[in-house]
Amino acid sequence: MLSRPMNAFRVVAEELHFGRAAARLHISQPPLSQQIQQLERDVGARLFERTTRSVRLTSAGEFLAGHVRRLHAQGEEALDGVRHVAAGTTGSLTFGFTSSSAYRTLPLAIAAFRRAFPTFELRLREQNSHELWQGLLENSIDVALLRRNPAMLDRDVSFTSAGKERLVVAMRRDDSLARHQKVAVRDLKDLPLVGFSPTGSNYFHVLIGKLFANAKVPRTFVHESVMPTILSLVDAGVGVAVVPESASALWSERLAFRELRGPGAATRAEFHVARTPRRGNPAVDGLIEILATLATRSAR
Repeated sequence: MLSRPMNAFRVVAEELHFGRAAARLHISQPPLSQQIQQLERDVGARLFERTTRSVRLTSAGEFLAGHVRRLHAQGEEALDGVRHVAAGTTGSLTFGFTSSSAYRTLPLAIAAFRRAFPTFELRLREQNSHELWQGLLENSIDVALLRRNPAMLDRDVSFTSAGKERLVVAMRRDDSLARHQKVAVRDLKDLPLVGFSPTGSNYFHVLIGKLFANAKVPRTFVHESVMPTILSLVDAGVGVAVVPESASALWSERLAFRELRGPGAATRAEFHVARTPRRGNPAVDGLIEILATLATRSAR
């Protein structure tokens, strides 16, 4: 914001008429003349040449007027930005997500958010669920789309379900299992398996471990990694893998994905949206509503 004398100078420089300038400033002409005279004393230079017929800027006045116009425009822009941020129509939002969400949910969510908040800067952060959780606790992330585990407990973080998906078996199309429309967990008993790393993707490591345990099928993983490396290894013929169904959306035509049957077929991998309410970002509610809508559609 400009000081009162600087703002008075700006208006007089625009009008080049003290009477009109005083009317714009809602003051009488004598106080306006006093403010300009005080400003001239402060800067040590005459800013206006005045006659009975006209008012014009001196060279010093022209120089100052250019700077004052820019300062005024910047101040107005800042105030306008503050109003938009307070109303939730502009600003920035940091959205964290796991790689497995990038196959279906993430593209739809980002596109919908940008339509709803076209002036918002959406900062994206791809990490595993544990790292996203830490980001929420450290207030470096506004919203996270993650796989929740029981250790994620903090009363300042709220969770909303963002949908569930089936687990499927990924294999090469030339694998004998690909002849079947559905595959039982016991059919994987003697096959080389590619699994999820306990450090890089603990959620799926635990979930698929329970799947095999509940089906009473021993499991030995020839390699453990994270998506999409797991599918690369399946494509290379290293083994087969149990993965979330959404992984089938963006992969090689050489791979086949088959539903599970029998024990474990009802197992679902769940996404959660996590947020810290104390962040106070109005656009957070908009993003969460978008994710909830996408979850509802996918459940139909």
